[in-house]
Amino acid sequence: MSPRPDRREERTTQIIEAAMAVFAEKGFNAARMSDIADEAGVSKGTLYFYFEEGKDAIIRTILKAILGRELSMARRLLAVEKTSLEKLDLLTEAMLEDLKKIKPLLSLYFDFMAMAMRREAVHDVIKKTFREYTEIIENLVQQGIDNGELRPVDVREAALTIGAIFEGTLLLWAYDSTLVDFETHIKTGTQLLLDGLKTS
Repeated sequence: MSPRPDRREERTTQIIEAAMAVFAEKGFNAARMSDIADEAGVSKGTLYFYFEEGKDAIIRTILKAILGRELSMARRLLAVEKTSLEKLDLLTEAMLEDLKKIKPLLSLYFDFMAMAMRREAVHDVIKKTFREYTEIIENLVQQGIDNGELRPVDVREAALTIGAIFEGTLLLWAYDSTLVDFETHIKTGTQLLLDGLKTS
């Protein structure tokens, strides 16, 4: 008798996708585990088998998946045979493509940020990813300084400013999406910053 196939990864993905749909519709606070179970087509018992801690565990898994994908992409850029400015342009484009794909779910992003202030487990995931991402951008800026593309600057401040352009633009877009086109503003903001950092 052949062994039963391990469906853990498939089932986890199924539950995560269902949870994101429920969270987007109802918000984190109003969403119940039974709503997620119904959306995923599984029992509550199955749901708790995969996510024993309930919604908090699901939220952490969603965050790690989204943020982990972005980090992997950013890490790969460090080794690409291109100039530092080209790498930073590629990073901006890749991040924008990712944002456009999840645009319908950006309300979840703001929920994540709000929860980060109240739930330590969520805050820890976001903080860890933010620091790793900042270090990657610092390395890209340092590469540009070392090869003469960029002026000698505080790489930490440059990296934080790039991050602020992304995060700040998303907030402005949330305030008034008719006034702010996040794709245009992020491209313009990062280009203005990089132009100011160039040696010539």
